[in-house]
Amino acid sequence: MLFRPDCDETLDAEVLSEWSKYYFIRILAPVIVANVLLGHALPVRLSELELIFGNDGTVHGFVVEEQGTTITTTDVSRYDSLVEYNLKPLIESWALHFSVPIKILWVNAARYINWINVQLELAGMDGEICKTVNQLLEHRYINDKINPMFGCYRLKRIAGKSVKIRRNCCLRYRLPTTELCDDCPRLLEPK
Repeated sequence: MLFRPDCDETLDAEVLSEWSKYYFIRILAPVIVANVLLGHALPVRLSELELIFGNDGTVHGFVVEEQGTTITTTDVSRYDSLVEYNLKPLIESWALHFSVPIKILWVNAARYINWINVQLELAGMDGEICKTVNQLLEHRYINDKINPMFGCYRLKRIAGKSVKIRRNCCLRYRLPTTELCDDCPRLLEPK
């Protein structure tokens, strides 16, 4: 195993969950930024992408053959192709073949959408741009279909501060020498 060679097959679900995060950040960051900053929808159907893998087996990038299209809507439907033709088929396949609970994989994707939004805020982007990204996390439906990333985060108080915490743990704590994520719901457990 290239990715996490310190893990055996008893940890396949945990390894896939961790690996999925590399895919999500590599696909979501450029696709969402092109979407909200340039008003451009990159082609994201799985058949339209060529993934680039690093020596460690993680996704390092992707290549698209077509240029994509101009976005003509401002509502959450702008993300329909990303969710329906990229994330959904992959997440369903991974859940089936690696026995990872599907809700964990959707929360992993939501984690990087939240991260992208935080990075845009830190870069001083207009509040409307951040709201556009947050549509993926705050709308119950996308084109009349249930949005599996709706409600993946909740506000909780930790050490007197209000903190965004994921709804589900990604299981990385089960991997050797791996700490909890900074938004892990296990942080709320008594020590």
